[in-house]
Amino acid sequence: MSAANGTWLVAAAAAVAVGCPTGDGARRAERPRTPVPIAPKNGRATGCPHAADGRAARPRFAWSWVDRARRAVRYDLQVDDDCEPGRMQTCSFPSPEIDARGLVAAQFEPDAPLPIADRPPVGRRYYWRVRACAGGVCSAWSRVRYADVARCAGDFDGDGYSDVAVGAPLVDAGGVDRGSAFVYYGAAGGIRRDRVTRIDDPARGDGSVFGVAVAVAGDVDADGFADLIVGAAGTREHRGFAYVFRGGPDGVAHVPSATIRDPDGQLGDWFGAAVAGAGDVDGDGYADVLVGASGTDRDGIDWGAAHLLYGSAEGIVNSRRLRIVAPQPTDYDHFGYALAPAGDVNGDGYADVAIGSPGIDLAGMYTGTDRGAVYVFHGAPDGLSQVPAARLEAPVPLDYDRFGFAIAGAGDVDADGFDDVLVGAPGIDSPHPDGGVAYLFVGSAGGAIATPRAVLEDPRIEVFDRFGTSVAGAGDVDADGFDDVVIGASAPDRGRGLVFRGGPEGIDPIPSAVLRDPLGPGYNHFADAVAGAGDVDADGFDDVIIGASGSDNGGVYRGSVVLYPGTRNGVDPHRRLRLDDPDRGEHDHFGHVVAGR
Repeated sequence: MSAANGTWLVAAAAAVAVGCPTGDGARRAERPRTPVPIAPKNGRATGCPHAADGRAARPRFAWSWVDRARRAVRYDLQVDDDCEPGRMQTCSFPSPEIDARGLVAAQFEPDAPLPIADRPPVGRRYYWRVRACAGGVCSAWSRVRYADVARCAGDFDGDGYSDVAVGAPLVDAGGVDRGSAFVYYGAAGGIRRDRVTRIDDPARGDGSVFGVAVAVAGDVDADGFADLIVGAAGTREHRGFAYVFRGGPDGVAHVPSATIRDPDGQLGDWFGAAVAGAGDVDGDGYADVLVGASGTDRDGIDWGAAHLLYGSAEGIVNSRRLRIVAPQPTDYDHFGYALAPAGDVNGDGYADVAIGSPGIDLAGMYTGTDRGAVYVFHGAPDGLSQVPAARLEAPVPLDYDRFGFAIAGAGDVDADGFDDVLVGAPGIDSPHPDGGVAYLFVGSAGGAIATPRAVLEDPRIEVFDRFGTSVAGAGDVDADGFDDVVIGASAPDRGRGLVFRGGPEGIDPIPSAVLRDPLGPGYNHFADAVAGAGDVDADGFDDVIIGASGSDNGGVYRGSVVLYPGTRNGVDPHRRLRLDDPDRGEHDHFGHVVAGR
């Protein structure tokens, strides 16, 4: 198709810079620098198509200014759906939907929606590139970026509504503690109670604890449907497995498309105790995944490791993988205990990842004091770097802080074009013993800045509240253009989740919402797990989900989860939907982990 649409911000002399001449004039003119694409961020979904404002199908394209002092600089933009994953950098853009020439501003906003599919998978993937022209000479085209236009994050069935997943690792499922994962689907009225996909442990092994970790994997095969990754860290005497389940028009498949294991795995590695969608670290159009194995010994005891597996047209394949270890490992570091997609912290178009090592002590020395650290690794065209670009720590590391116990990509809380990282340190005394703290580290052109921009605390902190036990990017719960975060304080008898809003100056340290257990005080482990749910009702406001794996509901530790919708005023603590353990088994711990987006 070829249908350029939008407001072309063209210079008065519209004929300027519509092409690049050759010859002596071209040689004499100075070639402008190539602009750097900024938005939409590479590989991101632009939003659910059912939102009333219709912005999801009209994304704003933005790029860096080139030689702003040279007023004759103009920009050419091409947007096309005819490129292919894995080969996009050689795409010729044969029939662009947008072919805008001579743009004055470093952005372009379509007047009309881009063409999208209205059947699953709704939306459409578009590829785009930009160049600068001046004095009759044009720069090279930028590297090709892509965006999933009018698609929701975490949409397993491709119907235009975000979905969520819940782990219940102690469901018996015909044995003992085999574990299960449950997928709930979004709809116009919110989460559908009448449609649930239950997935049991494919290995059917007692003690597998399948569902101890679940995450949205992203679209690992670029078929337009989000996929699911589930960890089963107890499989085969705690060697551990992880499984990828494909999304499709009927929802998440019951049979895994990939079984992931460590070929050198040993007893007690706990491979799969943490899993995460990594984003597209090599920018090839396929999402990649992370699996943690915090009990890996290697040449010591519980040094830990993480494994990155790359997506492809066939999905996740074990042959394309990367093993990541800490730079100076020591015993009981537990590197890989927590994993997170960091987004694009340096704005280069490649997804970055953050890996927690909450047991680390002094660098290169085991002292048993669990101060903790987080490492940020940058993506690149040839894959994820094995050398960390940044090491993040508490400003004043102290014994038993457990910094890095929980980590999350915060999104872009200040909307500066660089994604940010959120780290929980539930063992920090603030000022009460184990009161807990969370830190926000912001991105920049050089990557994550090692000094935290914000120190977040619970204003009503008490002893052993463990604020920061769980952290998550919440998306944009109030649709103000700044991403927000949710943090759990998981005191067993009085857990709560706190939502903090983003803004131009970063995170507001005063929580905008305090979410308490609707069942009231009790040992429900409310907020042991928190997550951004995406936009489950496609109203344009992102939602939040919180796990309470210890709630009884007529049994003992059956578990439940609570969904809180976003609104123009943020998350409303009084509007909520509770989902109870579908298995209704004793000690299932439904809600031990929750996932969305």
